[in-house]
Amino acid sequence: MAKKGDFPGAEQSHRKATQCSKGEVQDEAYLNLGLVLRCQERYEEALECLTKALELTPDYQEAKGAKLHIEKTIAYVKSQA
Repeated sequence: MAKKGDFPGAEQSHRKATQCSKGEVQDEAYLNLGLVLRCQERYEEALECLTKALELTPDYQEAKGAKLHIEKTIAYVKSQA
């Protein structure tokens, strides 16, 4: 859905997936939700999701990279305000 630009639909789907009780599925859902929120410029919410993904799987490299990117984006946006 996100690849087609349906960010609200993708968000809804990934939010539902975060409720899954299986760790690997759940951390991936938080990563994907964070990426969808980033596309919507909802950076603080995206950061929360990426942080949650890393709480579930601390060595999740893709989530680490995305979190670093979001932190830099937030710092940039704040510096422009």
